[in-house]
Amino acid sequence: MKNTLQNFGNRTPFKEPENYFEKLPSIINSKIAPKKVSFFEKTKPILYFAAMFLGFYVIIHFAIRTLNNDFDSNSLLAQQEKQTNNTTTEDSYYNYVVSELDEEMIVDYLLAKN
Repeated sequence: MKNTLQNFGNRTPFKEPENYFEKLPSIINSKIAPKKVSFFEKTKPILYFAAMFLGFYVIIHFAIRTLNNDFDSNSLLAQQEKQTNNTTTEDSYYNYVVSELDEEMIVDYLLAKN
């Protein structure tokens, strides 16, 4: 083994290729050269962001619209019930007044008016 070490000395058995370190920067730059990015690739995040907000707007808009329709239909039902109750009250009042009148009262009223 000593003979082998004496034969080689401080030399290494490996050698780099000719002009390797001179060509290395250009080889690395060619491999990491910037790629051409299309307009769509550049604007894709902005488009996704806008689509997200548009989706939120549509969902919230229809939710509010649906809730308002529910409130409107509830208030419409309540109004119809009130009108029905008022009509019933008015009808019953009219029926009461008519039942209390007789012909003599009507004639007296008409004569007093003329």
